[in-house]
Amino acid sequence: MTQYLALIFPDSEPAGSTLSQFVKTQGSQIKAGDTLFLYRREGEAFGFSSAATGLLKVFLEKEGDALVPGKEVVVLEVAPEHAAQLEKQGLGKILHPEELKELADAASIRLPPEE
Repeated sequence: MTQYLALIFPDSEPAGSTLSQFVKTQGSQIKAGDTLFLYRREGEAFGFSSAATGLLKVFLEKEGDALVPGKEVVVLEVAPEHAAQLEKQGLGKILHPEELKELADAASIRLPPEE
């Protein structure tokens, strides 16, 4: 059984970052440490690395969007034991299916069909 885990853009990042380019695509298998997207701040490019291994379900931001520290940016399907551990570390937030739909709706993002 898998669980949805929303990865959070770090609180330690200053405001003013913009998502510039996706490196991975929805539906991709992701390993912890993989760069998911690139973002820019003050003209410099940085990579956002995954804290978890799993299936990339959906990006909650679009290219060109401002990234808000502490806000969910991407959702992975992960093993429940990993989700709980990452949530305790403050690196992600466990989502129930209804919460995932609400986040996607709020961001005007269409969720991929369930397999």
